Amino acid sequence: MASQPSEPPALTREQVLDELEDLSAVEHALCVEYLFLWCALGDGVALPREPSEVELDVAAAAEKAFGLADREMRLLAKVNRALVAAGRGPNLRRATSVRSASAGAPPVALAPLKAAQLDGFQDRERAVAVAVDERYARLPTTLEPPADPDAEDPLAEIELIVQDGSGHAAAFAGLQAALTNLAPEHYLRARSDEPANDLQRDLRAIADAYYRTVLVTLHAGMAHPEIGIFPSISAMGVLGDFLPRLVELGLLPAFTLPEAFA
Repeated sequence: MASQPSEPPALTREQVLDELEDLSAVEHALCVEYLFLWCALGDGVALPREPSEVELDVAAAAEKAFGLADREMRLLAKVNRALVAAGRGPNLRRATSVRSASAGAPPVALAPLKAAQLDGFQDRERAVAVAVDERYARLPTTLEPPADPDAEDPLAEIELIVQDGSGHAAAFAGLQAALTNLAPEHYLRARSDEPANDLQRDLRAIADAYYRTVLVTLHAGMAHPEIGIFPSISAMGVLGDFLPRLVELGLLPAFTLPEAFA
């Protein structure tokens, strides 16, 4: 009688924190990818007074993309609260791939934020979402009690983190459904990542500066509760209000990653 494959050993608290530290970088990458898609779909740009059905459908899809970015930001905050509570500090690095949950399987690459990557993005982003879900599903939802029973448990929210983190594919399916009856030439409103003149280069540089401000204020706010995350929320709002200036010109943001977060 063939022996059944043994279950992998349960992860320790430190191993769970290692996984969360890596997944935090993935969440940062996904948040930016979904903002990039939001811009490509033209959200934030005013609709005509009497929009067509296609224009309304594209606007609805763009809103879904922004919702995905917002979801990733909230999950990023939850993961980093656990890391900070455990004494590891926040991790806002940006991943370039997603390590597979299966031993020996190659990582799933995250595409660079370039216009060329918009072709076929649905299948690629779906594959990434499935890979991320598998990573979260590997995490335990219950852990052995902390060594000090009187101390605050940094992984008290692990069940909620696993639950939310295992829903990437389902969430992305909402965007796919919104695009079902649309062709890429209808929904890709911004497709250039090459500024045409000094104005466009400066607009892109301003967007990068706002992105850097978001990262700096978010890192400081999570590392130091006395600062709080309100400055980062304010900076995110400014970035979100500014990005349509690029999109109106058909230009995509660069989201250039500052060296401090590489």
